[in-house]
Amino acid sequence: MKGESTMTDLQKRIYDLYRIPDNAVKLQGLPGWQPAKKAADLRPGDILLWNFGSTSTVTKVTPTATGKSVTVDFTTEDGKLYRRTFRAQRLVAIKK
Repeated sequence: MKGESTMTDLQKRIYDLYRIPDNAVKLQGLPGWQPAKKAADLRPGDILLWNFGSTSTVTKVTPTATGKSVTVDFTTEDGKLYRRTFRAQRLVAIKK
């Protein structure tokens, strides 16, 4: 941050409090920032985290012909299978 050396201790703490972490997303119904990874980096077995805390498990990741997007197959907590296409650089919340 420009001029960081002239910041007071209180200003530094406020800056750190409101700074958006790298590789993290904000989800509805969950406090704070959640860890995330790019959709292109998803692998079978990864657990996706959705709004309000629901989860699903990745079963298959297939890049599109151009490589700009990936198609992700995942199963929800109740066993239903879904397919969704994400842009490759999209950050998707994961459960650690």
